[in-house]
Amino acid sequence: DELLTEEVASEIELDKIIRYFKTPFGQKIIKNFNHLEREVLFSFMMNARDVFHEMDVDDPILIHGIIDGYFETEEGYVLFDYKTDKVSFLKDKAHDELIRRYKGQVMLYKEALESIMDKPVVSVNIISLDLTDTIQIL
Repeated sequence: DELLTEEVASEIELDKIIRYFKTPFGQKIIKNFNHLEREVLFSFMMNARDVFHEMDVDDPILIHGIIDGYFETEEGYVLFDYKTDKVSFLKDKAHDELIRRYKGQVMLYKEALESIMDKPVVSVNIISLDLTDTIQIL
């Protein structure tokens, strides 16, 4: 459909995408495809101290972003966020580095989704496209 230029399309590592969707979490996404929500915009207010723990301020701040995806299970929502960071060179430290970089972000997404949907998020995941792996945060 010519949605991508040839230059951009040539950069897509299709083998990694295919390999990822053969993983257990990739299979969960496929299984729940009919209940999958993607690229969900959100905005909500939080206390500044709850986001920036070192601040001693009670001012409200507006948080907004885009949740890459989630699906509903009987227990609650399963949330995931794709990351394209090149971290495979870190070998056994790659997961820890992605958690360090993104745990705060995905936990804000969790709070936002629970606030909006009034149902718990039971699993929070970072999907590393470079590692073709899922890192479960919660």
